[in-house]
Amino acid sequence: MSLLTDNATLSGPDGPVVQPGPKAGPQSTAPLPVAYTDALSSPTDKIPTTAKTPPPPTAPISSTTADALSGSDAARSTGAGAGIHGGGAAPPPVIPLPVVIGPPGTHASPYTFYGSMSEEQLHMYLDKAIDMNGLSLYTWTDDLIESAPPLEYATLADHNDDIRMILNIGAKFIGGMMEFESAFDRLMTGLDQFKTDVDTLHATDPDIICEARLDEAIDSTAVYVNVPGYVFDAFGQPHVLRTFQPTLMFYDSPADACSYAVDIPAIDITKTESQMWIYFIATTAIEYGAEAVIFPNAIIINCQDDGNAKVWYVANLVRDYARNPPSGPPSAPYGLIGARRKMVLVGGDAIPIPNGLGGYGTKETMYFDPAPAAPLPEWQRQLIWDYNLAAIQSFCKPTSILPCTPDFLPVILDPTSQNWLTLIQGGKHPLGWYCAHMPCVIENDNDAPYFDSGCNYYCNNQSAVTWRPFWGYDASSWYPAQSPWFRNIMAQYFYYRAKCINPYAHYNLPGRLFAKQYLDGSTTYAQQVMYRANAPLPYGGQEDTFKAIFQGLIPIRIDWVFHNFINENLADDTDILPASGLVLVGDDKMYCIGTDGYIHGFIKVNGDYNDGTWLTTSPSYAADVPVANQVRARSDLVTSPDGTRLLYIGYDGFIYGFDIITPWSYSYIVINATSHGSFIVNGFLRDAMIAQQINAVCCLIYPTNDSIYYIGRYLGSGPDHNTVHVHGFQKSPGENWQTVSPSYAAAETLVAGQLISEQVQVAGALTYDAYSSPGRIFYRGIDGLLYYFVVHDLITYTYVPCPRNTYLSSHGMKILGNLAIYQNMIYYVCLYIDGSNFIDCIIDDGSATWDGVSPSFSAAEFFGQSLGSQAQSDSNGYIAVSPDGNTIAYLGTAGTPVESYVYYFQNIAGEYQYKNMGLENQNLGNSLQFMSSTDFYFIAINSAGYIAHFKFQQAFCPCF
Repeated sequence: MSLLTDNATLSGPDGPVVQPGPKAGPQSTAPLPVAYTDALSSPTDKIPTTAKTPPPPTAPISSTTADALSGSDAARSTGAGAGIHGGGAAPPPVIPLPVVIGPPGTHASPYTFYGSMSEEQLHMYLDKAIDMNGLSLYTWTDDLIESAPPLEYATLADHNDDIRMILNIGAKFIGGMMEFESAFDRLMTGLDQFKTDVDTLHATDPDIICEARLDEAIDSTAVYVNVPGYVFDAFGQPHVLRTFQPTLMFYDSPADACSYAVDIPAIDITKTESQMWIYFIATTAIEYGAEAVIFPNAIIINCQDDGNAKVWYVANLVRDYARNPPSGPPSAPYGLIGARRKMVLVGGDAIPIPNGLGGYGTKETMYFDPAPAAPLPEWQRQLIWDYNLAAIQSFCKPTSILPCTPDFLPVILDPTSQNWLTLIQGGKHPLGWYCAHMPCVIENDNDAPYFDSGCNYYCNNQSAVTWRPFWGYDASSWYPAQSPWFRNIMAQYFYYRAKCINPYAHYNLPGRLFAKQYLDGSTTYAQQVMYRANAPLPYGGQEDTFKAIFQGLIPIRIDWVFHNFINENLADDTDILPASGLVLVGDDKMYCIGTDGYIHGFIKVNGDYNDGTWLTTSPSYAADVPVANQVRARSDLVTSPDGTRLLYIGYDGFIYGFDIITPWSYSYIVINATSHGSFIVNGFLRDAMIAQQINAVCCLIYPTNDSIYYIGRYLGSGPDHNTVHVHGFQKSPGENWQTVSPSYAAAETLVAGQLISEQVQVAGALTYDAYSSPGRIFYRGIDGLLYYFVVHDLITYTYVPCPRNTYLSSHGMKILGNLAIYQNMIYYVCLYIDGSNFIDCIIDDGSATWDGVSPSFSAAEFFGQSLGSQAQSDSNGYIAVSPDGNTIAYLGTAGTPVESYVYYFQNIAGEYQYKNMGLENQNLGNSLQFMSSTDFYFIAINSAGYIAHFKFQQAFCPCF
């Protein structure tokens, strides 16, 4: 199939050439001038050094592409953004392209997209990626030495079986299916097959995305390819009869190229001819069915591209073409159709390398920087690629652990030496949303051969090589060299280990690889072969394993998995460390007290993949009162149930806070401006607290929108001097906030047992119980026992000692730390008479004495987990229970030397099993709480505080 019904005939150096492709401008059969012949044929054939680079495009371009450039070279900057010291300003407006199911009557599934794609969908596709290296070029036999059938591969039957395998295993992203390599004359012969293959796959599975790889190097065969009219139009060039000219694409001198691009015929993206060439091969791929195009060595073309402006410009031209291909003037329509679903994913490599102009290529991903000398904060920087491609970097595992045998060459992924195996930076994605980290595909890649392949290669002696080899093999050649059973194991290992190291990375399963077989002790390979996962044993045999992976049939343990929220989910950087008072507001906002004593927060701005992308905000810095005039927080940050207000206890013992206007703007409570414009901060009913001589001690809670409670100390004179009781505020409908005290309200009844002198003073653990009716306010008394107030209404309370106290005191048991309430069950850390700290529970069973259970003793009795084997709680006694009541988490220490972890009990039909959630942290933390029954958060305190997040999910890390 050709793009049009007619073919353009042109005379090249070796005679007439027929080139299928989009219709070009006016044609002629005139021979090419000498300067336009093969750029590599001889020095005398090159264009004179005085030749000038063609001017930048001047024709109008689409609005999307126009946004990329200011003038001809630099893109417009995005607006000011959020930042923890940026006044908490809102991020610049990002208007994502609409994500719709598709045209009426089309196929619909979770993978369906039309015109755009969400972050979740993009990761769904990459999670089912398979590398089918050059699938549609199966007739290329000259690269294969035919001495080792059936690894030599050039039959239609094998090709068709590859197509069958793709559909059978359920792959969705077919990587490298078509490869636009520098030998473009051979490429053109594969386009019809590519189109046939794409149509065949889509007939069964219309969701599939087929990827074409575009080589950034070029050879002499480009001189045979006509420049189509639509390419001239895209770059504002007049229509002339000519072919593409490699000599107009090369760097002016080797010194202009990047360090390892010197020996490659790489092209310079700042040259207009290079831009036209890349645009042509990308749009040709789109016309023949590609919905993803990738530049696997993009960093060799941008060595002179300041701020990557030209790369961004061309990438957007390609995206515009996919959405809305040019139709041409009425007198000469081009008849182009663009992408099937009106978008194309444009990917690039993720290898750090300097670009020679200030280091803007040193990142693992590539940004467009309108002002290269002063780039925007990373989260605001414009990402160029929709996804990154990176090669697997690994190293041999020590032979003392896993001995080497001829068919067993163990390797492990290295999460430390190569950053793209961990987390690639994020930013503003081309599809319009922010991402904390770039979506990434990692794959087995080819590289230079090494001496002593197999067991003869000493894997620990790596001083002489640049990349870490796989026992002397390149990664593509190492994999086929293994035994079938070991290939199956390693496919699973790479697939799940990648997810473990980087949730945003996906392993490109090796469906089809060019591989080299080496002679021991030589860099000369004996033969080049084609590995196919579906080939008969012993050469293939991986199809069933790949299918099991894609269909979720590999048994993966479900468990609590640790995530560092700051590292994984936060798109912008912050220099403020969380200290205490973590509060969760719904599933898209969280706030905390920073180490600087001010209030900071995090707002979800995109998606739910890996729990979404978040940005920092700061109520303190974004408020209408200068931060210097605010009282710093001491403890107890809380939020109103409706999420409109934040309160905290200040360093002076009074209560302050913010009204939440938007996630990016806040009003400090309460302000009176004098005639001199200075601020007098009164706080939340501070004057009333001063008048009553009450100072807040701790345990601020905000259980309902019209009630607030805290533990306060009376500073007045008399018998109540320095006593600590429960105080608060209440707001009746239509009235202002007023002070209230459950302790003194109960005492005013003058009923025996209710008097202030008869109430046990408060030590901590103030907790509201909304399950009981009427509600209750529990607290831990100074004697370590439990007490509560029955809340009859906002001003009427009854003081009640817990019926379970008799049992506790008789056994020398005391409550330590906070309370975690689930329905009628009150979990806490119990300080036993022998000084041990285990987990206990008080149950309101309606009896006169209440009941109890100990998860710690239950685990010992029913699961054989002795108390000696269980970690005790630390001295703070922090504990939390999940919304479904099945997980009771606490911070504990155990072992010699002492190790600190998060532990939990799982409630299994009323019996409790003890488990380790994970995360060694010598200083532990605070603010334990569940966002949901599968999401547990707390502030971890070590050398640098951060927000720890445990999610109950597939646990990929311990699988292999």
